Amino acid sequence: MTRIGRKLIATATRHSGRLAVSAALVAGVVLAVLPPSPASAAAPGWSAPVSVNSPYVASAVSCPSKTFCMAVGYNGPATEGYAAAYHSGTWSAPVTADPDGVLLSVSCASARFCEAADSNGYFLRWNGTSWSAPVLVDPGNTVYSISCLSARFCMAVDVSGQALVFNGTAWQLDANRPFPGGGYDPTQVSCASATFCMAVAVTGYAASWDGSAWSAPVNVVSSPFSPGHFSVSCPATGFCVAVGDDNISATYRGGAWTTESTVAGFYLSCPDKSFCVSVDGQGDSFTWNGSSWSAPVSMGNVRPFDVSCPTRTFCIAVDDSGQAVTYK
Repeated sequence: MTRIGRKLIATATRHSGRLAVSAALVAGVVLAVLPPSPASAAAPGWSAPVSVNSPYVASAVSCPSKTFCMAVGYNGPATEGYAAAYHSGTWSAPVTADPDGVLLSVSCASARFCEAADSNGYFLRWNGTSWSAPVLVDPGNTVYSISCLSARFCMAVDVSGQALVFNGTAWQLDANRPFPGGGYDPTQVSCASATFCMAVAVTGYAASWDGSAWSAPVNVVSSPFSPGHFSVSCPATGFCVAVGDDNISATYRGGAWTTESTVAGFYLSCPDKSFCVSVDGQGDSFTWNGSSWSAPVSMGNVRPFDVSCPTRTFCIAVDDSGQAVTYK
């Protein structure tokens, strides 16, 4: 299944109906903790799937530590954005954080600071207890990806090729676009520091941020690339790993990309320069040891949309039916 950076297109028709919301959004919503639901056995390495908000789509997850993660997604026919928090092995009850938008991206710098964005250009902030009301920052644009290093710095990219920067107080559109001219369709951004970020596009292009400006986009893929999903993770300044459709894997070091043809999944998280986990939309995972990718490992009955690994020994992946699996 090709996501093409648009997580909302895959399952809206399959999941009909709406979830009864147990808590209303006023200025914020407090998450109540529930025990994990029973589930069937899974392959070694990955836990059995548990419900985050089944059967509704879980579109993104961010884990700043082994004890805290935040997942976001949308209910029913892509009309309400929900969030659920993971605390030391237990998922909270999902709450409607964005009643009028499809939540597609989230990034957490800590258990007390997360930013999420929706398909209409609204942003929301988690303060450790509740979500803020959505605030319109990027009118008319879908925000596909956010990368937050702290409560004072985040970077986001939208469907039109623009970048948005959070300075600790407010979001602002960056005048220097990473993908000028349109036609790139950016899918993800990853920041290792406030002076180094990498954004990638569905077309196989990438652009880097040096703290003040974006580089010109470069074509990461040397061979013809079918538009699909392209994911990047940068665990250190000057170093990134990217994977995508057409069996593409690439590494960025020394200011240049090196590309190889290998099956390595679509969605990626690297906690350090010699370890990454990638998952595909069919339920397989892959690990990278700094030089090569492993053979695929089945994750069980899941179809992942995102994965987050704060360490080598802990990852969480979420899927298109509101499930989560844990890698330990």
